[in-house]
Amino acid sequence: MPQPRGVADHGERSLDNPLPWTRIAAVADRRLTPFKLEVLRERSAQRQAKDLGFAMLAARDKILDEINEQTEVSLREAERREETKHREDLLEAQRASFLRTRGIEPIPQDEESPNEEALEKEREAISGIQLEEAARILADAVLSSSTRYPRAAMRH
Repeated sequence: MPQPRGVADHGERSLDNPLPWTRIAAVADRRLTPFKLEVLRERSAQRQAKDLGFAMLAARDKILDEINEQTEVSLREAERREETKHREDLLEAQRASFLRTRGIEPIPQDEESPNEEALEKEREAISGIQLEEAARILADAVLSSSTRYPRAAMRH
């Protein structure tokens, strides 16, 4: 799964001399079947390439990266407002497209008194994008392991 934006910029790993990670030896248990990580990564990448939610998150991260990397800003307020509006419109269009695929009618960002329940549904759908992919990866891992033992089931 893609790393959350800026994850490398925080914590000890961002310091000049971070402490090394500790390695713990794997448990040798014959009942456990090792996962083929490359297969899991490939399946996840294929799903993410077609997923509007991940496209929305990637576009948001790209815009935020562009803003952070920007070294010059126009002194003309009209130009700055136009750039901001363009970014907001792009993000809003992608958010609306994603929410509609989930059967949720998007609430306009400029609505003065939005329905709190509808807003919560939007937040849950967006925050569940990576969680759902993590569940799919787990389901792939379970399905690819030995069939001698009970399996978990994923519903949604």
